[in-house]
Amino acid sequence: NNSGDRFDLLHDYIKILELEEPISKLKVIHVAGTKGKGSTCIFAESILRNCGFRTGLFTSPHLIDVRERFRLNGKKLLILYQCLLIFASWLCLHSRYFLLRRLMLL
Repeated sequence: NNSGDRFDLLHDYIKILELEEPISKLKVIHVAGTKGKGSTCIFAESILRNCGFRTGLFTSPHLIDVRERFRLNGKKLLILYQCLLIFASWLCLHSRYFLLRRLMLL
């Protein structure tokens, strides 16, 4: 079963990106099931924002545009911002991977 391997890999990425502490402080609502997940998430997001909470929403798959998947406080992320986040994460992972490889070769 490689789903456990994927979670191990994700946990390794989170450690490398030094996100363990910020992630552990997040308050998360995880919605699962076969029908109505998107609507439920949008309703929950709206209710929380109207109560003064800051929100982040991730849904998958998108219907029309990939930017639909990520929302901060009810607004789609700009595609440039998404690209910058992905690139910054990649740079961090890439540089630490090669640093670890060099140390292992010493």
